[in-house]
Amino acid sequence: MRNFRASLLGAVLLSALAAPPAFASVGQPFTLSHIRCKNATCSVGQGYQPGLSTLEVAGALPAYAGYSVRLIIARKSGSSVAVVDERTLGIFSDGHFTASIPAYNYTDGTYAFAIVPKQSKDVLAAGVFVIGGAEPNSVVPKHSVSTALTGEWLGIAGTYGRLRIYSNGTYLFNELAGRYETSGNSIVFSGPLAVWNRGRATIGNRTIEFYWTTPEGAKQYFVFEKV
Repeated sequence: MRNFRASLLGAVLLSALAAPPAFASVGQPFTLSHIRCKNATCSVGQGYQPGLSTLEVAGALPAYAGYSVRLIIARKSGSSVAVVDERTLGIFSDGHFTASIPAYNYTDGTYAFAIVPKQSKDVLAAGVFVIGGAEPNSVVPKHSVSTALTGEWLGIAGTYGRLRIYSNGTYLFNELAGRYETSGNSIVFSGPLAVWNRGRATIGNRTIEFYWTTPEGAKQYFVFEKV
């Protein structure tokens, strides 16, 4: 059965990029990237302490409302695929489901998850993601960054969190690592801040502002102020 599960996840991993093995230490910054999901939405979350990044998966399987399915997670190493976790996932009575994948427990590399029925070969939802270490001072900057941008930023006006921007194109948000690029007064974040307006923000006078309108028409606003 586990060989079948690995083969199933091997197909999901075909489009993913491989990453060299290393350990993503608990409490140390690392990134979740190349996240692609089908029949589910995925976002980066944080566990019960800084540095414990998770992949949050949500979706709807109305045909399985009130039943249980299986969540399988596997890691690709070269041409082989190894199952690293497999557990039961309950579907709510309205057909929705949520799952938290503890990325902080896994070594660096390329992973896939699949949600499958207990007695079927069907893949109901699936996705791939890459775990990679991120040391803020280990990246050579591709371009110079203004000293006005680098340093500590604090969330204000209802925005929670602390942001530290480094001159080498990396940042830490509540101890979760990511990267950024600037162009004029625009800044685009990958990693944890990508959940806000796809990471796109405006650099103001000692502020970094995320402002956008959701498809439902709701106005969203998050802002950081330079410390």
